Amino acid sequence: MNDELYTDDFKNLSQNTQASYEHHYNRLMKISNGNTVLYFKDNITDLISLLKNQDIPPSSKNSILNVISLILKTKHKPIQSITDYRDELDKQYYINKKESNKLLKEVLPTINDLNNFTEGLYSKKMYREYVINYLMIKFGVRNMDVDVEIVSDKSKVNDIDNFLLITKKYISFIVNRYKTRDTYGNKKMKIEVKPFISAVKHLYDECEDDVCYLLINPDTKQLVKDKNKFILNRTYDKLGESKLFKAVVSDYIKQGKIERIRMYEKTRGTDISVILKDYYVE
Repeated sequence: MNDELYTDDFKNLSQNTQASYEHHYNRLMKISNGNTVLYFKDNITDLISLLKNQDIPPSSKNSILNVISLILKTKHKPIQSITDYRDELDKQYYINKKESNKLLKEVLPTINDLNNFTEGLYSKKMYREYVINYLMIKFGVRNMDVDVEIVSDKSKVNDIDNFLLITKKYISFIVNRYKTRDTYGNKKMKIEVKPFISAVKHLYDECEDDVCYLLINPDTKQLVKDKNKFILNRTYDKLGESKLFKAVVSDYIKQGKIERIRMYEKTRGTDISVILKDYYVE
């Protein structure tokens, strides 16, 4: 990779953000046929034109613009053309979002639908599916968050991984590894619901080794390779994490229960303004 990305501003970013910038920088290099950003520094509109012609989502283009902007600032080059194109992308994003939401609104379930589905999983003794859906609906968490180890010994808990810790009276849902940890820090949530406690204990008792994970293939007892697909196939109508969260947020707002959305700000680790902007389907 070219050294132009590794500026002082880049080094001040979080590790997750640095990884994202590196990914989008590599993507940009393919678009520009290996020509660096600084190669275009005196005529950046040529680079933007290349980006405009790419058939990729506006969000991805925006991420690439962030990379270009970071590099240009080191040379004190103007970035007005980037700002103008970003405004253009924002307008297109909301047009696309409005159209997709029209279709999505017709298929999103209500909170009651989701709760009935989850309770049904427990009744059918589908404990793994029940636990996954309960966590995602109750706390609005992402796929990464439910990649947990189930333990009954507190000494096995660290501050790096995610856990469901079984105690005498409740389950402690401990989330150390998730998308916005650098902003929100470690998360810990107490779950005292009896069916949930029972489901987690059933899964723990089924484990044959000292290590017990939620996202394992129940037939092979091995960790699943494609965890996102594994989770998606076990959600309501295979909606997956993002649409599931949209359903929950949209129905709570429809009911006027904004306090629940504020709770998700902490349990998911997402600013409420972002939740309302990206996950509310009007």
